[in-house]
Amino acid sequence: MFPDEIKETTEKLQQFQQQLELIKIVPNDKNSTNLDDMIISFLKSSHQSLDKSPIFVELLINYLNGPHTSIISSNLRLQFTIALVRLTMHKRINLNISMDLLVKLLKYKDKALRKFIINSICLFIRSCCTRGKTGKKQKRLFSGKDSSLLKQKLFALLQNAENDLICARVAQMVLIHAYLKQFWQDEKVANALAECVFFDKIQRMQICAMRFFLGSTKNEQGEDEESDSSDDSEIDTKNKPLRELMQQHKYTKKTRKRKKQLEEAKKRAGRDKKATKRGDKLTRSQCNLEAIRSIYDPQKFSDRLFGLLVGHRRNEKYVVRLLQISLCARVIGIHKLQTLGFYSYLHRYLQPKQKEVTRLLLYAAQACHEFVPSDIVEQLVRVIAQNFVTDRNSEEAITVGLNTIREIYANCPDAANEGMVRDLAEYKHIRNKNVSVAAHSLIVLLRSKKPHLLHHKDRGRPPPKQKRLDEEEEEADEEEAEDEAAADESMEDDDDTTEENDEEEMEENSKEEDEKAEESSTALDGLPRLKNIEHFSKKRKQTKEERMEQVRSGREDRATTYAKPKKRGPHVGRTNRELAKRKNFKMVQHKLRGKNRHRSFRDRQLSLRAYLLRQQGKKA
Repeated sequence: MFPDEIKETTEKLQQFQQQLELIKIVPNDKNSTNLDDMIISFLKSSHQSLDKSPIFVELLINYLNGPHTSIISSNLRLQFTIALVRLTMHKRINLNISMDLLVKLLKYKDKALRKFIINSICLFIRSCCTRGKTGKKQKRLFSGKDSSLLKQKLFALLQNAENDLICARVAQMVLIHAYLKQFWQDEKVANALAECVFFDKIQRMQICAMRFFLGSTKNEQGEDEESDSSDDSEIDTKNKPLRELMQQHKYTKKTRKRKKQLEEAKKRAGRDKKATKRGDKLTRSQCNLEAIRSIYDPQKFSDRLFGLLVGHRRNEKYVVRLLQISLCARVIGIHKLQTLGFYSYLHRYLQPKQKEVTRLLLYAAQACHEFVPSDIVEQLVRVIAQNFVTDRNSEEAITVGLNTIREIYANCPDAANEGMVRDLAEYKHIRNKNVSVAAHSLIVLLRSKKPHLLHHKDRGRPPPKQKRLDEEEEEADEEEAEDEAAADESMEDDDDTTEENDEEEMEENSKEEDEKAEESSTALDGLPRLKNIEHFSKKRKQTKEERMEQVRSGREDRATTYAKPKKRGPHVGRTNRELAKRKNFKMVQHKLRGKNRHRSFRDRQLSLRAYLLRQQGKKA
């Protein structure tokens, strides 16, 4: 540095130090704005070696460690934090010291400051990793030792949740972000978040942890999850999903710009597909599934969670209990666990009038697997059949009950009972289409799993493998019995060709039936989804209120503006002329007399002439 620059730097530092001392004594708005402007100018002039000066760093750390940060304004406190993070990213301040200061600053009730601190910690984590969510190599600013140090600090904050709730909540949010962005996708992080599920005294953290493991509602309903760019409902065409752009391109004018946008979207979708195949990029549902699979002791986890369910508090919200049931069922279904008390616990909730009953039926189906004793599953099926699949219930309740029993039998076919199966199969004769289709889908499933339980007429054609075995046995017996003539052999060859054609047709039909029967297990974890339970082949006719609500929801995203709608009410929106039409004649009779008085001379002349002509019996 030149001597003039050194002199200017020292003067600025002295001025900055004087302002710090002044604001400690008189913390008014004028002094804080002066200091705020000074810090901004320091950060902007980073090409001058001012922010590299150890004096500035020491002044900043000492002031943030002192008790005077509570006196200053929120904007000035935020500027100090921005300077701290920037100097940390330039490696002028140690990451350990910076993290301690950021955690200390979380105690202030400042929303903007807390949001900036969360983003800064996420930035530190990203700088510790060599690979991000997109699979591209990132610039690594910090070492692996710094990464492990960050993890230890965040884990310590989580364990100290009862004493410091805000810091624990921030640590939980940062760890969830790091796991979903695949910066820290390991078992330690997943199990640290799994412990948050049992923070029943801190309900907000408990709900957040359970939703992390369960994923989005789209995953539960079985809808396709797009990438993060398509989840954000932005108007920009770059962020639109490929399916929407393809549909839009069909019916719009083909311009160069739109063609270019479509080609870019196709290239982006191809890159994402390759990244998912390599394992560099995972969807949200895949991340949640990996987190559940990473739990150290899933049996202990499910038992503890079921203990929370059984001994729940009276003032606990129903939404929280529903999340606990959902997570318990998901863990039991994925890890094939033996938490047998869970199935009898669900019996009390399986009523048609129960709130969110379709979700509860889904959780019952997800918790069933082949290692559960068949008598327990049979008892669960009997409860569903008695409460839902009866003639006194509505067609929707019967359909939902049959769909649930089908999903349960798909997971554990050994629980199927002959009497129960034949009773349920009789619902195919019901005239309601939804009920008959649900009964047929149950029959198609049992044809491939347990055909002997069905009635003979419901079994359909035998599977092609079984028919081939029977034919081979018959051919072997015939060869041992006698040798046929050459002419007969030629006839047999012709018959074989026709039989092979029949077999090919039967194989195609059986494949179609198997595809229909295995629709329920299309998810990554092999568990059923809500669309399988709530599947209605014929939708119920909408009421006028529902149709109007659908129309209003479709108009929300429209850019065009319409005229203001007319006001609604018993005496609103009608003119006097319209109101006069509905009045009694006695009320408006006097008006006719008044109208006659105001007629012109010519009108009176014509009416008098017409009157006289009518009196003489002539046409007017």
